Amino acid sequence: MKKLFCDICEKEIAPGSNRKTLVETEQILELAEITDICSDCLDKVERTAWYDVIRERINRISN
Repeated sequence: MKKLFCDICEKEIAPGSNRKTLVETEQILELAEITDICSDCLDKVERTAWYDVIRERINRISN
């Protein structure tokens, strides 16, 4: 069986440990090209205020 590793922290992911996520979270991960993610990193992603991250990026690009 192929081993999977988290694209963020590189920790090995246990087979069958998939979790349901919000569509918005799935879209963010897809745009970031993150296909495999462990539950610890997914928890961090889900707690991130993405509106603030995106707004800050837009402000940086605009200036």
